[in-house]
Amino acid sequence: MSGQAMKKIFTMLAFLLITGCASTDFYATTFQKSKTDADYQYFNYTSFADQFYPKDSVEAENIRIFWLHRWLHKNNIADTDYEILKRDEAKIKEDIYKISYQIRIKK
Repeated sequence: MSGQAMKKIFTMLAFLLITGCASTDFYATTFQKSKTDADYQYFNYTSFADQFYPKDSVEAENIRIFWLHRWLHKNNIADTDYEILKRDEAKIKEDIYKISYQIRIKK
């Protein structure tokens, strides 16, 4: 087998492993309605950062936003525009953070 073919196989295996873990890790996040006013609904989305999903990593943040989209879809609000009003990080221990987002969705 050529080096190029082996590289493709390892890349595909790494992708499957990462997406499989990301899929399972979705269940460590929460999504809750916080309030409603005349024009908007507000939600709190809570995720996390750790050594696999570092708090300052663009790739990890993209995964956290992907999980947010899964919550929106799961709550039948996937086809609406949303705005992240606030993002907070709270250190739990050395490399583990709770990341909280305040989301606003137009009714």
